[in-house]
Amino acid sequence: MRVGLVELGVVSAELVVTEPGMVWLKELGFEASKRVVSRACLDWTERVPHLAGAAGTHLCSVFFERGWVKRIGSSRAVALTSVGEEGWRQLGILGDAPVA
Repeated sequence: MRVGLVELGVVSAELVVTEPGMVWLKELGFEASKRVVSRACLDWTERVPHLAGAAGTHLCSVFFERGWVKRIGSSRAVALTSVGEEGWRQLGILGDAPVA
């Protein structure tokens, strides 16, 4: 089972970081700046919005630094690593089912 940031209460359906979400992000080292914290950005390949802004950038950085995601070739696409599966489970993002 995959659980998204909306289901965890980190962001609203409009991809605005919630108060509990801000606490969660700060636990991951996020520090607010003058930059917009969060906004929706349409992913042109998937045609669905994703989390953009400082929060999205921070999560992306954390996931790369921890080796939880890796780039697929030279594209912007990423894949979840086995280390990432465990890390996401610890954060509550991923349930017990393996990543498809």
